[in-house]
Amino acid sequence: MKRETPYRLAGRVKAPEVPCSGIEKRRALRVQLKAGQTLEQAAFQLAERKKLKVQIEPPDTLVVEYSVRDHLLVELEEALIAAGFTLDDTLAARVQRAWYHYCEAVQREHLEQPERLLKQAQTAFVQEYQEHPHGDHDPAPEELRHYH
Repeated sequence: MKRETPYRLAGRVKAPEVPCSGIEKRRALRVQLKAGQTLEQAAFQLAERKKLKVQIEPPDTLVVEYSVRDHLLVELEEALIAAGFTLDDTLAARVQRAWYHYCEAVQREHLEQPERLLKQAQTAFVQEYQEHPHGDHDPAPEELRHYH
């Protein structure tokens, strides 16, 4: 059963898509080109990687599509920087990239965690609960509780 199925069955509406959610990413990388550099060269540096789609949007943007399982934005940026390219260095771009780095790192970490089996956890809780005394437990001996 998919995660959102119980919510639909309960009549709840799924929350709108959040920009950082999902493991399939489409990110725009603005590159500041130096003399002699072209967007095609930058795209070629990234296109060598498997499971990565790169599109060129003139004048200075590369659009990359990838899965968090295979790539992280920080790795793609490091590859461009190592090849001698400079990324957009405005404050807004740096903050946005930092946010994407954080989101993707958390998503990758969560993907590496084993999926919890909630039904088994609930069964263990019920069994443990049944073994403990509960309700109105009177510590007095039986003969003192029933007198005439």
